[in-house]
Amino acid sequence: MNRKTSIAIAAAALSAVLLSGCTTGDTGDTTGSDGEGLTIGLVTNQGNYFFQSIQDSLTELAEADGGQVLVSNTNSDAGAEAQAVQDFVQRQVDVILISVNSPEGSLASIRAADEAGVPVVCYNTCLSDEDTETYTKGYIKSDDSDLGAQTGEYAAQYIAENLNGAAKIAVLHCDRYPVCLDRRVAFESALEGLDIEVVAEQEAFEADKANTIAQDMLTANPEIDAFWVVNEGALLGARPAILALGGDKKVVLFGTDISPQIAEFLLDDEDVLQATTGQSGSSLAAAMYDAAKVARDGGTLSPFVSVAPGQLFSRSDAAAVEQYLTDAK
Repeated sequence: MNRKTSIAIAAAALSAVLLSGCTTGDTGDTTGSDGEGLTIGLVTNQGNYFFQSIQDSLTELAEADGGQVLVSNTNSDAGAEAQAVQDFVQRQVDVILISVNSPEGSLASIRAADEAGVPVVCYNTCLSDEDTETYTKGYIKSDDSDLGAQTGEYAAQYIAENLNGAAKIAVLHCDRYPVCLDRRVAFESALEGLDIEVVAEQEAFEADKANTIAQDMLTANPEIDAFWVVNEGALLGARPAILALGGDKKVVLFGTDISPQIAEFLLDDEDVLQATTGQSGSSLAAAMYDAAKVARDGGTLSPFVSVAPGQLFSRSDAAAVEQYLTDAK
């Protein structure tokens, strides 16, 4: 089944990365905009290529309209997130765009912003369904089940054709986030009917930590045939751990997230990364910018949750990978 697709979705604005607690943009005027230009407070929880592409696209859109994007990356720290939201409320930004650290732990900050009259739009991750509808103006996200399912379907075909339908798998996850759990459930569901055993699993979504954990998994479980990793950081950590193995044992990698660096891995001679699914940061940023304008003007997104599917990139379709690299430049 050909599920490769890329679509533009409607509503929203965003921006990401930099150091924890820092902001960017013209800070000479830190109050909300009175004209067309939006002052957007962007809170992100990681600093990878996906978030950077959102930041770049969102900043371009805002500045073209005479607005600005102020950015705070919390590095998945709850205290930094609470401080970032508080700072943006005090600055009286027009709208806060946030990828939350925790559905429960982030609730107090989002509720405080809403009660202070500063509209909030979630992207990527958000609160529980009920709290999202109560305290935010909408939610822009990728279809995480679709991301996991596409990689899982490719992995299932690979295992059937190259491993006689049986594989021992290691998983690097971030199940603390519902979106990550959606990816994992869909990936594993796509492997049903095969002889699959998950022999090692652990949370690891930052490259350094993922590298150490992947090395430990390979040492403790030399029978591992494949890794599935939940995001860019885990992929960047697991690949060098696999390459360091040496010997005749072949271990392959299936992932989620795309960047120019990851795309190059699909074209190399190492034959480790077999497939990954990618999100379009620029498409999400465009939708988020539209949503920010709606929220600034007192509206609520319709549909309230906007969902965009991802695209599969694989070693067996070099043309699509090369096209991605051309577009990324």
